[in-house]
Amino acid sequence: RAKWHDGRDITGEDMVASFKLRIDPGHKDPNTVKFWNDIFEIPVAESKYIVKMTAKKKDWRSFYYAAGIRLLPSYYLNKIDGAGYLEKYNLSKP
Repeated sequence: RAKWHDGRDITGEDMVASFKLRIDPGHKDPNTVKFWNDIFEIPVAESKYIVKMTAKKKDWRSFYYAAGIRLLPSYYLNKIDGAGYLEKYNLSKP
């Protein structure tokens, strides 16, 4: 099974949280919010490892886009919103 750097499993909740970050207007990228909102419903974690994504339109690119979503750990994302993500992770120095 796929794991994060700290040994925790990568789960369906990680996919849901990563998607919700993309559609959160707090990260101030309206193009990203619109793009993902126009293509998909919010994913549903049906079990620990199974995610259901429903496309709003029939288009082969929907599968391509879903397969390319960069995942981030839900145990971090569930504690912040889009603006908090920018402040804590995107705009801070390592």
